[in-house]
Amino acid sequence: MRRLLVLSVIFWFAGQAPTVADDPPPAVSNPPAGEEQSTPKAVLKVGETAPPFRLNVLNPDASGVTAVSSKLLFGPTAPDRTGPTVLSFASVHCKPCMQELPALHDLYVKLKPSGLNVLVISIDADEADIASMVKVVCDHKVAFPVLSDRLTILARRYHADELPYVLLVGPDGVIRWTAVGYREGVLDELEAAAVLLLKREPPVSPESPREER
Repeated sequence: MRRLLVLSVIFWFAGQAPTVADDPPPAVSNPPAGEEQSTPKAVLKVGETAPPFRLNVLNPDASGVTAVSSKLLFGPTAPDRTGPTVLSFASVHCKPCMQELPALHDLYVKLKPSGLNVLVISIDADEADIASMVKVVCDHKVAFPVLSDRLTILARRYHADELPYVLLVGPDGVIRWTAVGYREGVLDELEAAAVLLLKREPPVSPESPREER
């Protein structure tokens, strides 16, 4: 009986959806130098390997692909000298996520010629919410792929328990920078980290996310 109760609790937590922020809360995983890191223990940390994935795209017309596989972006199977990849977990119900979306688009437009890849992973499950996310993406003319993780399988794999949740993954598949929640200036820090990584490991030729054949 006790074993059954323990298993029930484990499965209950495993099925929890990420918490979304209605207003920008002070939470970040990359504090200024000298300050103690405040990232929740569960999230993936800098230096860990990013889990693989393959997800369908919500904006195929704008992005030019219908699905994206991580093996074409980072890790041992990625093309030689591909660029770093930004992964941002989001929901249409997360106000800071929706505020970050156009800023991520601007970052993508700015650094795509240098080889930066950007992906937003939507954890929205209901058809109405997915439709709302598609509308927001279209309204902002987002050109990078927005992926659908409606079963939150990838969100749980990445421990995306709080949104927004942004990671910068190097071409080798190693996580180089992360941020949980929202605070002023966090996207400036992301851009600085991406620029530094591009300088250290510039791609031979800029690559956009490609569809797995």
